Amino acid sequence: MHNRHQNRNVIATIILIAILSPFGSKASGLNRTGSSSLGNCAELLPLSVRIGQLLMPLTSNGSDTKLLLEGGLITGFAITGTLNQGSAVEIRNISKSNFRLGALIASDEEGGSVQRYKKILWPLLSAKETAGVLTPEQAYNQYFNYGKKLREWGVTVVFGPVVDVGFGPGIRNRSYSSDPTVVTNFAESAVRAYTDAGLFPVIKHFPGHGDTTNDTHADISMTKPLDKLKAKDLLPYALLDQYSDMGVMVGHLVVPGSSDGLPSTMSNAIITRLLKTELGFKGVIFSDALGMGAVAKYHSDESTARAFLSAGGTVLIVPSVKSASNIRKAIEKLVSTKKLESSIITNAASKVLDLKGVNACSYKTKEKRLQPR
Repeated sequence: MHNRHQNRNVIATIILIAILSPFGSKASGLNRTGSSSLGNCAELLPLSVRIGQLLMPLTSNGSDTKLLLEGGLITGFAITGTLNQGSAVEIRNISKSNFRLGALIASDEEGGSVQRYKKILWPLLSAKETAGVLTPEQAYNQYFNYGKKLREWGVTVVFGPVVDVGFGPGIRNRSYSSDPTVVTNFAESAVRAYTDAGLFPVIKHFPGHGDTTNDTHADISMTKPLDKLKAKDLLPYALLDQYSDMGVMVGHLVVPGSSDGLPSTMSNAIITRLLKTELGFKGVIFSDALGMGAVAKYHSDESTARAFLSAGGTVLIVPSVKSASNIRKAIEKLVSTKKLESSIITNAASKVLDLKGVNACSYKTKEKRLQPR
């Protein structure tokens, strides 16, 4: 965990060209400073739009997201499946659209079996292969060159690298190693490379999916007790001390004795107490996809969403555009009936707007243009 390159400076701020919009800074790029202005007037947005900033549906080409993006009713989308040329072009065109609240376009780019742009660009080595044949610096070059091309295709958020320690169910060759020091060194190279390429990396799957009982895509998965996670699986999260320009994805992992029998995505003890308070993470927290068996078999999307936001999460990865609308309406009802505090929604939306580089302080004069369709 402590084998860091002592002479490396913290990542230099990447300044992306911004296109002015009615709200000031347009989110064609991202806020690369890692700082939060918390003065972006999120509270001026209608509740439906504030909730929308927390919803990221899965889609194969983005064509079904345009109306919701225009209305600010989703924050962007996450790509599912391996893209073909037509879908990639559609996504790139969407990335160039002048949406008033911008659009985060996210893609799983771990390498190996999990790589959306494999056919459009080139295959990346899996994490296990990368650690087996490359040095950390060579790995940096692999991810940096790939990341630059992703940015050209309109991607702004990369779900990766995986910092899980070990090759258990659901992870296998997606992990760099069963040694936390090796995982940390290679993950650091990936984070630095993707950030240098102008992307926002999201490390996963908190608090550790490398040595668990099951694949969370299929069903409930149990980790080791928290004290054992701290001794090994949580060590790569030392990267949180080094880099401010990255997010964390929380897995649907039950931590015996710590998550109250709930998946970590629904647990205040794991998200707020462990990740935000104990580890001091103040950035954007993503859920793993809500359609996965570990939660979908036992909880409705709406109940998982409510628990995640109440526990301190920021952005929900939801199964589809349709489910995004259903979840948005359910959360609106929860707020209107005082079952969920509106401040939770506003504070989370403010973090997302900061990530996008969007300032909504001119919203009042544009209010009618952002009403739900």
